[in-house]
Formats: sequence, C-alpha cells, structure tokens
Amino acid sequence: KLWLSYQNYLENYYRLLKSKNEIEQKELQIATINIINQIKQGSYITINQNEELKNLLEKIYETNRRLIKHADTKTQIILEKELNDLQKSIHDINFNLKQKRETLVTNKNRELTQHRTELQRIRQAITEISSELHPDDTRQLIQKLNLLGIQWTDAERSLTVLIDSLTKRRSEYQDFENKFLRFIQWFENFLNNEINQRLNGLTIQTSLEILKNDIRNIITDKRKYANELLIQARLLQSQLTDQIQIEIIKQKIEQLEHIMDTIEQHVEKRIKKTEITCKMFNEFEQGCENIRLWMDTIETNLQRTLPTQNTNEFHIHQQSIAAIEMDIEKHSTVMSSLLALGHNLLNDTDISSRTIDSLSRRIQTLEQRWLSLNELIKKNENS
Repeated sequence: KLWLSYQNYLENYYRLLKSKNEIEQKELQIATINIINQIKQGSYITINQNEELKNLLEKIYETNRRLIKHADTKTQIILEKELNDLQKSIHDINFNLKQKRETLVTNKNRELTQHRTELQRIRQAITEISSELHPDDTRQLIQKLNLLGIQWTDAERSLTVLIDSLTKRRSEYQDFENKFLRFIQWFENFLNNEINQRLNGLTIQTSLEILKNDIRNIITDKRKYANELLIQARLLQSQLTDQIQIEIIKQKIEQLEHIMDTIEQHVEKRIKKTEITCKMFNEFEQGCENIRLWMDTIETNLQRTLPTQNTNEFHIHQQSIAAIEMDIEKHSTVMSSLLALGHNLLNDTDISSRTIDSLSRRIQTLEQRWLSLNELIKKNENS
C-alpha cells in the first residue's frame, strides 16, 4: 500500500512538474513588463515556490525514507535511484528556467535600447507634419509620445536595475563560493600539515606554549573570518529565490559551522594531549633525578661495605647488605614504573626526534645502572 502511494506521488509530481514547467516557459516567451517587474521584485512565482509541488515533494521524501528503512538491499538501490533521478530532473528544470529568466531580462533591455530610436523617429515625423495638423492634434500626439517616452524610460530603468541586481547577486554568490573554497583549503592544510609543521622539532613545553598562544590566536582569527562568511551566506540565502541555490547555501553554512567546531575541538584535544605528555615527561625527568640520587647512595654504600675477618663486623656487613637488598626491592616497583613511563614517552608523537634520542639514551642508562646495581648486590652477597 505504501509502495503504491509512493509511485502515485511520483507520477503526480512528474506530471505536475511538466505542466508547471510548460506554463512558465510560455509566460517567459511572451513576458510583459509586468512579469519582468515581478522578477525584479522577487514576487514572480516560480516552480520552486509552487505549494502543490512542494507538498508533493515532501510526501515523496518522507515515503521514500520509510520504504528504504524496511526494504531489502535491491529495493533500497531502486528507491535511491528514483530519488536521485527526481532531484536531477528538478535541478535541470530549475536551471533551465533560471537561465531563461535571466536571458529574458537581458534581451528585453537590449530590445528597448535598440527601439528607442523609433520614438525619436516618430517625434521627428510629428514635428515635420505639425504645420499640416490642427494644434490640438499636434499637442495630443506630443502628449502621448511624451507619456510613451516616460513609460519606455521606466521600463528601461526597471530592466537596468534588475540586470544590475542579478549581476550583483551573481557576483556576491561567486565571491562567497571563492571565499568558502579558500577556507576549506586552509582548513584541510592546517589540520593535515601546518599545525604539525609549526610543532615539529620543538620541545614539549614550547609546543604547548605555541598551541596555547599562537595556534589558538590563528583559530580565533579564522573564527572571525568564518563568522563573516556565515553572515554573507545568510544574507545571500535571504535574497535568493532559487531553491537549489538556497539549499546549497544552507549546506555550506552547516559545513562552515561544523568545520570551525571540528578545528577548535581538534586544537583543544591537542593541547590537552600535549599537557598530559608534558606532565608525563616532567614526572619522568623528576623520577630519573630521584632514582639517580638513590642509586648514587646505594652504590656508595655497597662500595663502603667491605667484608672483614672480624665476626662482629661480618655480621654488621650482612645486616647492611640485607637492608640494601630490601631498599632495592622496594625501589624495583618504582624503577619498573619509571621505565614503563619512559617507553610510553618514546612512542608519543608529540615528542621531537631529538628529544626521543635523548630519552632513549637515558632509559638505556637507567636499565644498565639497575642491572649493574643488582649484579653488585649479588657480588656482595657472595663475598
């Protein structure tokens, strides 16, 4: 039942679309100054503004979505194709009619300009035969001619204003398109290249400072630029009568807002990640310093604790070794955590290659000293 309704909607829409298209085509072929003025004032009702067509189209979209939701894959493909074909037909007809409206205005203006000489010729003819006419007849002819001249001038003015308006609108639309395209290109380059180029090779602290200051300032400036674009887009949207263009502008507005939200979120996430990395790095640095001082103390104590033949001293030596062993055992967890932290930092993309090399050497030194310390304690145990 729903499928039959859908097909019926489609059939009615295509039939009505064809009918309205033919009507508008005829109107434009025999367009009067009144129709041209309507186009100028934006009151000319186009196919896009036809309520019957709009209502039918809404029903088609809604029914199509409902059918797709419950259809198998093959039927879904058919439904998607039908909808795409419909949208293409609407776009083609709208584009064709829009071109005809613009051509009509331009041609009418050209015709009026070309035929203005006819008015001048008639005026000259009346002047030449005025001596043979009654003064009242001459006066009436001149009055009618003057009135026609005024109407002619008004028509020319209306067409000129309309052409200027269309040209300006087209220029504004193109300007927006160019700015929008440049903004998209900047956005893609900034996320994929520029932000990394600004941070490559820097220390974590410097990267964090640049992210918080320079890059945030760039984003703030771009947010202002994007807001100006949004204002321009909404103004265009309010002035346009072409539903296709209105929809395109609407999509670009949404895209602009999404882009700015995305890039701001990306930078804030990058800042947060770099802050975490910076904290980890500082903890590693402090941990290395603490463990180095502790190792220095342990190594010194082990070197001082030399075995002797005296039983009492030997007993003291054993106690000292046991205490050092316990201390080493306690620090084994600290050492494991510190080394794990170091290895995690080695895999962090925020750390420059130069810092990675230094970090790697420090980890190796720690591991070697820890191994040497354990060997030294075993040596003392066996002594």
